[in-house]
Amino acid sequence: MKLTLKKLSRENTPEIMRQSRYRYMGQSGEQMSFVRALSQNPYPRFHVYLKENKPKREVYVTLHLDQKGMSYKGSTAHSGDYDGDLLKEEAERIKTFFEKA
Repeated sequence: MKLTLKKLSRENTPEIMRQSRYRYMGQSGEQMSFVRALSQNPYPRFHVYLKENKPKREVYVTLHLDQKGMSYKGSTAHSGDYDGDLLKEEAERIKTFFEKA
């Protein structure tokens, strides 16, 4: 699921994601990665990629649900959901954190 959020405050994006209970996983180029587990187990978890457009004060969000980790050593493939009601609800939840920051 992809969405564009307006960044209304000057608070930094990783801090906003931390407040929404996401954990920073790293950065690849201009894209930041964050995850939020749904339980005490590592999976399933929400996985978010963010890219900022600072001049436009926008944040581009790509959100999916990782159902499980890699299937075998050296693999990056996983079972993921990219659409559905749960993801729509989570997208709205993230949006509220950016709106009130």
